[in-house]
Amino acid sequence: MARRVRKSSSEEFLSGEEASFFCLCDGTVALPFGTAQDHKRVGEGDTGPNTGGMGAYSPASIMDEAMIARVMGEIIEPTMRGMKTKRERRFEVCSMQVSC
Repeated sequence: MARRVRKSSSEEFLSGEEASFFCLCDGTVALPFGTAQDHKRVGEGDTGPNTGGMGAYSPASIMDEAMIARVMGEIIEPTMRGMKTKRERRFEVCSMQVSC
């Protein structure tokens, strides 16, 4: 029988640049494999909302070694410990937006 899962999400405005950080996770090991950033605005003269991928590039220069270490230490590694505690052994791809 399928179990019901209730999910919620909330967001707040964060100023600064956004970058994506990607990891492969198996419940024990997290292997970072890249960063990306998109920068193309919809309007002329770099105005309007971000196009969400059009004009993306990798690696993201704002994701330096210090920021990658911070993301690993503050987000990925605690998540991996939680997965281990709950005995979650599934393969995951972790993709997140980081405001720098």
